[in-house]
Amino acid sequence: MNVNADDPAAQAAVALDEFSDLAAWQAIAPGATRLALAPDRGPQGGAMRLDFDLGAGGFVIARRPCALELPESYAFDFMVRGEGTQHVIEFKLIDADGHTVWRHRDEQFALASPWRPWCIDCSQIEFAWGPRRTPRLERAATLEIALVGAGSGRLWLAQFGWRDTGYRKIPRVTASSSAAGCTPDAILAADAAGWCSEEGAQHWLQIDFGCVRRLSAALIAWHEQRIPHTCTLAASDDGVSWRALRTLTGGLGRTSRLLLPGLAARLLRLELAGDRSGCGIAHLGFAPWDFARDRAAGVSALAALAPRGHYPKALTHQQSYWTVSAAAAGSAALLLNTEGMIEADHAAYTIEPFVRIDGRLYSWAAVDLQAQLHDDHLPIPSVRWQTTEFTLEIILAVVDGADHACAIVEYRLHNRSTQERRAELYLALRPFQVTPAWQQWQNYGGLAPLTTLSWHDGAVHINHTRRLVPLDAVADFGVTTLAAAELIEALASGALPAATAIDSAEGDATGALRFAFALAAGATRVLRCAVPAAAAAVTTTLADPIATAAAAWRAALGDCVVDVPPPARELWLTLRSAAAHILVNRDGPRLQPGPRRYTRAYLRDGVVMGAALARLGRPEPLRDFLRWFAAFQQADGSLPDCVDDRGAEWLPEYDAYGEFIFGVAEVERLHPDPAFLAALWPPVERAVARLERLRDERLTAAYRAPALASRYGLLPESMSHEGYMAYPVHAYWDDFWALRGWRDAAFLAGRCGAAAASARLTALAATFAIDVRTSLARTVAEHGIDFMPGAVELGDFDPTASAIALTIADESAALPRALLDATFDRYLAAVAARAHDQQWANYSAYEIRIVGALVRLGRRTDALAITRTLLADCRPPAWRQWPEQSWRDYDAPAFLGDLPHSWIGAEYILATLSLFAFEHGPHQTLTLAAGLDPAWLDAGAPVGVRNLSTHYGGLGFRVQRLDAATISVVIDAGLRVPPGGIVLAPPLAGPLRAATVNGTSWHEFDALTCVCRTVPATVVMRC
Repeated sequence: MNVNADDPAAQAAVALDEFSDLAAWQAIAPGATRLALAPDRGPQGGAMRLDFDLGAGGFVIARRPCALELPESYAFDFMVRGEGTQHVIEFKLIDADGHTVWRHRDEQFALASPWRPWCIDCSQIEFAWGPRRTPRLERAATLEIALVGAGSGRLWLAQFGWRDTGYRKIPRVTASSSAAGCTPDAILAADAAGWCSEEGAQHWLQIDFGCVRRLSAALIAWHEQRIPHTCTLAASDDGVSWRALRTLTGGLGRTSRLLLPGLAARLLRLELAGDRSGCGIAHLGFAPWDFARDRAAGVSALAALAPRGHYPKALTHQQSYWTVSAAAAGSAALLLNTEGMIEADHAAYTIEPFVRIDGRLYSWAAVDLQAQLHDDHLPIPSVRWQTTEFTLEIILAVVDGADHACAIVEYRLHNRSTQERRAELYLALRPFQVTPAWQQWQNYGGLAPLTTLSWHDGAVHINHTRRLVPLDAVADFGVTTLAAAELIEALASGALPAATAIDSAEGDATGALRFAFALAAGATRVLRCAVPAAAAAVTTTLADPIATAAAAWRAALGDCVVDVPPPARELWLTLRSAAAHILVNRDGPRLQPGPRRYTRAYLRDGVVMGAALARLGRPEPLRDFLRWFAAFQQADGSLPDCVDDRGAEWLPEYDAYGEFIFGVAEVERLHPDPAFLAALWPPVERAVARLERLRDERLTAAYRAPALASRYGLLPESMSHEGYMAYPVHAYWDDFWALRGWRDAAFLAGRCGAAAASARLTALAATFAIDVRTSLARTVAEHGIDFMPGAVELGDFDPTASAIALTIADESAALPRALLDATFDRYLAAVAARAHDQQWANYSAYEIRIVGALVRLGRRTDALAITRTLLADCRPPAWRQWPEQSWRDYDAPAFLGDLPHSWIGAEYILATLSLFAFEHGPHQTLTLAAGLDPAWLDAGAPVGVRNLSTHYGGLGFRVQRLDAATISVVIDAGLRVPPGGIVLAPPLAGPLRAATVNGTSWHEFDALTCVCRTVPATVVMRC
């Protein structure tokens, strides 16, 4: 359908580039890809030719600055031809900030030889990524044309222009009848009296746009005394054949807003049924196509028209953060966001509070908001609303029952004034999710279908499968739909819709519970609702469900303790929260990094999360995860990178093998279990064999040639790093995990009594380590860099990935110290610049992994500085969690990944524990206190850990400053002394000059450390 083609007011096409001069264009070809731009001839005038070679897989970009003010509706036009195979092509528009990208992506762009037109309509250009997600792109500063795939070819572009395709006609409006002075065409003028029909029960109103018009919503303001009972909207292109679009029933409000994404029609007709007095419309408006690209965008557009607070914050294009609450057994995960809205289940409806005090309605936008956790660390989150008149606390706890879990939401409304107040608490049930639309993946993010709502048997019944059960008396309940009425307008007036049941095929049902009471001055009213698992019984017998949930969580988190003074207590509380979040995000044996978008079991994430819990005395989750994941291993030893409800994902991510072997070995080192080892040794052997076959691909004579020598002996190209998804490379991340895997396989073979296999694997690991170090040296030289590269082909700076060379591969003593220091110096300089420079967009808190690397390098001050920086940037700080992506603009409507991101939480646990203790495999030592802050000792109380699991058994130690020059370290019994000894590295005021162990003079020390070889021990160190 050629929309608006017969509109004489449509503007003519404007040429953007005739390609007579290509100086404005830039060719971008990362890695081994190639792109050359050359002038050529088109069917009429000049053309630009793109000669490209994507190799085995990658992308190239032709970029040009532009300055375009984009109208409501537009299209870009090219003439194109090509040579080569089918490719993915992307046309991208970039905002002036340089980070916000909108794009059209064609997955099957044929490079056919003949010239042909290529039109890109604005409806095909969608938000891709960036910190500023708006309903539409209004200005573009840069445009790009990208080719993605493999192989080589040519693409010609000519006659590049754009057209304004907006609608400019004046519609013609007719009606079944009109009361005196209320003609139908008056509904289109905002300041007119509007239209009213004559007396009668059935009426209609018709709009003829004069051409097929593209629009996405009808916005109706009814005459308050003539609101119809029902309204049906129909569309036609010829006035003969009509198609019904939507029927509204169940009590229309003062405004009705029908979302019609993708609608194109010449005529629209409203069929109305009301009282005999007739029906009336004060104003009728139609929204352009981009008002509602889809239903989620349309609801967000409606939110922009409503008073602030009538819709969730995320629907107003502002970031909203959330956290999770679940039972200690890891079931029934619910979300609570920073505004107090609760998501009752995965991608389910939400429960949103509103308070009405003496006739005034308060929403999240009219109060001060404060987030909290129970005991400052347990996953029982709350949000406090505060005003001068009242406070409202929303507390979410999940309690395990005998065969089910039940969430209890507690609302505590406190009257802060000196007078009694008439108080009402409304709980609005709406078809939204807590996670915003920009988080969308599968069915997560944005809207949640809410098809049925009804009140009976003392509960709200939702979508036939769920219930919300008030545990206190309800004043009333009412329902409507988003299209028929603005629910919050009804709440503000204190009059809920009359209907108590509704069925909406569009999934936009909405309703509210009302609790009403008098609240004395200074009094608090506690109201509770139960959100049971589907078909489960409601937990009503607990006197204090929050205390019950808290007790269960304290038991689940174990008895490992980090002792720090009060000013540093955030360190320990955040560690506890991070451990709880790992358990919260579980799904049976699946260790998952998030509660919604990342409800997938990645092998790398799960192993690191399980290892963190095992350090804290909880090995069961890692054992269960590895047993479960091993079942997906193929006969040739291949392991998937990820498993979810759809099955296994088989991307070429070669870090998987080292991670799997490390996970098995870490359980065996920390919490030996002969039965577990016996069951997992065969999968380990298969993983080792698969690793060897992968490495053999880079041991051929071809890789000894100078051009490929930097790849010799490594694992092949992979997509293990997110940045390498479009262009697989030889990633050192894979190799350092493989090195750890081979060393751990040798360890496990020895534990299984396979001495010969252990010796062979030990030798193989040593040879592989040499190949990796040689490759690093070659790559550094080839790219002319002075830092650790992330990948051979790119020579890229990726200190977060490089950190595992020290924390996982244990290569701190084998790699050039100058190279390591230069790498982390550059990172620290970037962090310092980030604190002052307002141009950066985002970073990932995976950076916390670098703390462990800095500690192993003896860079205590730097490690503590990064720890403090990232601790201060929890989002929000009181919930002690990080998203995968942290944006400079805290409120930017940008992709977060998931919250809480428990892989990052696990890295935080391991990094924090390394401040207190870490093993060094090559020297077979255990180092204590290398990351302790000198200021912690100034408080006078002992600093240390209790019940920390290490490779040498349970660890407990305390460090205390005796005077300005003397430090005491007490090591508890129960620890096995490592072959290389226990290395003590507390923060001394100067070079170590004397030491005693258990009262006896000791001489095994240097300027910074003392080696202890007995346990229990009291070591006194004097500088």
